[in-house]
Amino acid sequence: QIISASGIITLIGGAGGTGNSTGITNGGAETISASNITLTGGTGGTNNMVGISSGGAETVSASSITLTGGTGGTNNSAQINNGSGGQSLTVGSGGIQIIGGAGGSNNGAGIQENDRSGTQTITVASGIALTGGAGGTSNWAQIGSGGTQTVSATGITLTGGSGGGGATTGNGASIVTSGNQRIDAGSGGLAMTGGGGTLAGNYTEIYQLGGASTTQTIVVSDGGALTLQGGSSTGAVTATNQGSRSIIYNTGGSQTISASGITLTGGTAGASNYALIYSNVGTQNVSASSITLTGGSGTNTYAQILSYGDQQISTSGLAGITLQGGTGASYANYAIINHASVGSGNQTININGGGSVTLVGGSGTGMTTNNANLVSAVCAAEPRCFAQPVTGDYAIFENHVGNQVLNFQTAGGVLSLTGGSGGNKSDASISNQGTGSAAGTQSITGFPSITLTGGASGGNNYQSTDGFYYLRNTASIFSPYGAQTIQANSLTLNGMSPGAAAATISNASVVGLSQDIAVTNAITLNSGTSANSNTAIYSLGNQSIAAGSLSLAAGSGTYAPALVQANGTQSLTIGSGGIQVLGGAGGANNTASINQNDPSGTQTIAVSGGDVSVLGGSG
Repeated sequence: QIISASGIITLIGGAGGTGNSTGITNGGAETISASNITLTGGTGGTNNMVGISSGGAETVSASSITLTGGTGGTNNSAQINNGSGGQSLTVGSGGIQIIGGAGGSNNGAGIQENDRSGTQTITVASGIALTGGAGGTSNWAQIGSGGTQTVSATGITLTGGSGGGGATTGNGASIVTSGNQRIDAGSGGLAMTGGGGTLAGNYTEIYQLGGASTTQTIVVSDGGALTLQGGSSTGAVTATNQGSRSIIYNTGGSQTISASGITLTGGTAGASNYALIYSNVGTQNVSASSITLTGGSGTNTYAQILSYGDQQISTSGLAGITLQGGTGASYANYAIINHASVGSGNQTININGGGSVTLVGGSGTGMTTNNANLVSAVCAAEPRCFAQPVTGDYAIFENHVGNQVLNFQTAGGVLSLTGGSGGNKSDASISNQGTGSAAGTQSITGFPSITLTGGASGGNNYQSTDGFYYLRNTASIFSPYGAQTIQANSLTLNGMSPGAAAATISNASVVGLSQDIAVTNAITLNSGTSANSNTAIYSLGNQSIAAGSLSLAAGSGTYAPALVQANGTQSLTIGSGGIQVLGGAGGANNTASINQNDPSGTQTIAVSGGDVSVLGGSG
């Protein structure tokens, strides 16, 4: 069947009754061309849908295509649908608009190819916009394929419904395939924004649901940005996949995403309105000029890049990577780049162009208990720790299997970690926590200038059975189960943020199973004046430190020592800046010391061309 129109093709479903549908249908191949194509589902009744469909290969071309689900009734959808043989759409400057119905139920709008061995190709000279319905339930907007799918446009937007929906009946917007998926956007970028309203489930999703032999590739070129924004819907949910979330999800062998800038932001209200890039099985490669993740201000409105396979993250610009924990009166509004515990491969983060890495814990004040997603495995396995109230607005690079590498590939890089405020467990951390056969090493290379600063308020001083304090608002580089190697231009640890509240429980620490630390210039430890604001470089085994100078200054809080400590053989090689060790100016137990704790080990301290000064405190 061939239909060619120089004008507009318009199909409108019936306004009432049942089965008053209309469409262009052919059991075999079909070719349709027109200036513009408009399909609108019925405004009332049941099954008053409209469609263009074929049983064989389908080719559609137009200057613009608009599909709108019905504003009332049930099953009043608007679709372009192919049963087998594949589907190709070529659209001009008017672009594609797909809009879920504004009322009723299951009044969706979409473009669908149903052949698992078929291919769907959508090429648009301008933009594609998918918008979930503004009211009603299950009024979705979707581009979907049972097989391979390629979608390209100058700009692509997905927006969850502004109202209606529900935890399992959301008015979402999605691009989905069961085979290989490639999405290309140009200067207009790729923007995904979760929906609003008083219910839930008004999601935006890009899903690739193929097996290990399939891939997901998303490329945003010509300076365009990739943005994922969690929604603002306020309805209750009983599972994390029921919120007005924005998610890019892959179950295939690899996920590759590139853009000029990548921004993920958790939602401003509600529950589980998160922003997530997720590779469930295969490798993940994410690259951009800059990457920014910001936790939200609802409940579980986090921002996350997550992989269960080998994970590689790369930036090329000065802005590098920024993670900012969330705010508000609730909890679990974290920002994290996460290589998951039951996965494989390594976590490698490459910073090019002299870029920076900035991790800042959040300022939320809400708390919950017994939430394994918010605490370490050690704390979760310990009932007393697990029962502690936790906020969990942290900013973390976290690795649970294989090696963790943060590589500054160009001189002049900066690494800054600052603990949070308000609640607790709102830390800023580079954390390597694989254990047993999953354990790997942690490396920071390329000689960035490193500053770790504890939080400004809040924190919980509970000590777990392994001796660590997981609930403080700390800044840390942490690898208790794997060897740690750090190269730095300078290394500064501040036990608390300037002006921190007196009751703040924080610290700044570098912890490794063993340590090899090389610093071109100064290592400086400045403990604080708040309740707990100590600083420490601590090795559970052997420790080798080389630096231009080493300065330890204990604080004056309740517990604010400054320590360089090894439980194995310790070797310090210090240059002409020498060693300065200064006890605290007040409080108690505020020592400054260099300790080697292994009776069978040795301690060697060599200073070349500098002095050694050790002064007791004045408090």
